[in-house]
Amino acid sequence: MCGILFEIDSKVLDEVNFKYALESQHHRGPDGANYKVLNSGKAIIGNNRLAIIDKSGGSQPLASADGLVVITFNGEVFNSQDLRSNLEKIGVKFNSSHSDTEVILQMYLNFGIKFIEQINGMFAIVIVDLKIQHTFVIRDRFGIKPIYFKTDGNRFVFASDLRAIKILSKYNEISQDSVAEFMGMGFISSPDSIYQNIKSLQAACFMDIDMMTGNSY
Repeated sequence: MCGILFEIDSKVLDEVNFKYALESQHHRGPDGANYKVLNSGKAIIGNNRLAIIDKSGGSQPLASADGLVVITFNGEVFNSQDLRSNLEKIGVKFNSSHSDTEVILQMYLNFGIKFIEQINGMFAIVIVDLKIQHTFVIRDRFGIKPIYFKTDGNRFVFASDLRAIKILSKYNEISQDSVAEFMGMGFISSPDSIYQNIKSLQAACFMDIDMMTGNSY
């Protein structure tokens, strides 16, 4: 279990507040918390890491060699070694021995967003591509790994935990409909959450955010 956090706005973001929100997810990744400020301070990407597969490597967020593609990832890619072998056959060089995060990064660099068709696992992924000024947020087919988001105009916040989004945003009112559903059914149906304006990205879906316009698809 790891924690991912991403914030983007048309204005320069509050780095101190972002660090506080990242710390609120410490329970998800006690082996390290790191972040990168991107796009002249208008985007910040962070990760709380629980080191399992590659304890010495695999630090996140992970950037491409030119620094223009940055990824944060929560989960496990079950066919990581097979994908790594296939990438090595076409000449890809890896810096780590087992990091599935690096495999995901290289899959995106070589195949674009369609790489998700080849991934088998449970995951929530944020990929920021500064070359094309797009951000992709991806959730696994069964929705095993959580990813919540809130949007307000050109501003987006994504996190593994609701509490992190609460720290980075205002006016988080409880949804009475969600409360009623939980009391009656014992769960809250996706994409809703306990808060009115915070949703979960649905299983087997990805969101494409145009960082220039703030539009999402």
